[in-house]
Amino acid sequence: MLGSISQPTLVIHRVTTVLTTLVVIAGPGAETSDPSLVRAVWPEVAGEGAPGPPPALVSLEAAAVLVVDGPARAVRLARRLLDRADPAPWRASVHTAEVELVGDRPAGTGLAIALAVADHAEAGEVLVTRTVTDLVAGSGLAFRYREAADLDGVDGRWELYAPEPAA
Repeated sequence: MLGSISQPTLVIHRVTTVLTTLVVIAGPGAETSDPSLVRAVWPEVAGEGAPGPPPALVSLEAAAVLVVDGPARAVRLARRLLDRADPAPWRASVHTAEVELVGDRPAGTGLAIALAVADHAEAGEVLVTRTVTDLVAGSGLAFRYREAADLDGVDGRWELYAPEPAA
């Protein structure tokens, strides 16, 4: 007698497009980073009246990504995470864009840009796109020009900046 054959389960993911800021943490072991590090530094960067809990770490193949509610907060979070990270060779990027969220996982061109920017950062460095520097005007953050780069898989040259240490 034949056993019963189970039917495949259909999983439907809701895809939402949102304007948001991504923080990418890349480097050896970044994809398995401990979420407690984010929880530890979040109060320092969130400020009074912060909207909700710290962002969740989403692990990708060679990086961890956080979806953050604003670019200034994201730059400060990225800097604090690298300052406290062990091992030190991690690097980070920050980019604001329309991002597809598949469930809670970011996807699309915005993510591709953020990942490519992280590839240009040196160990211990945060790099941001020109988009971010424009959006944080008046926030007290300062940046130095780093380079105009061709990003893998993205058209055009992108201006990249590094936040000054006071970030």
